[in-house]
Amino acid sequence: MVNVPESQLYVRIRGNAEKPLIVNLHGGPGGYSGIDIKLMGPALENNFLIAYLDQRGCG
Repeated sequence: MVNVPESQLYVRIRGNAEKPLIVNLHGGPGGYSGIDIKLMGPALENNFLIAYLDQRGCG
């Protein structure tokens, strides 16, 4: 969890910590990062460190 004013945001960090960081912000309201992890994770996580960040009220 990441603390922000008056709330917390869920973030899951996966991938290679020795590679560049990508911050993934899922699509529109009501979604969450789970589908991004499932669809993009296998292709990207060996070559990047990815922070899957859920918007406030999602996730």
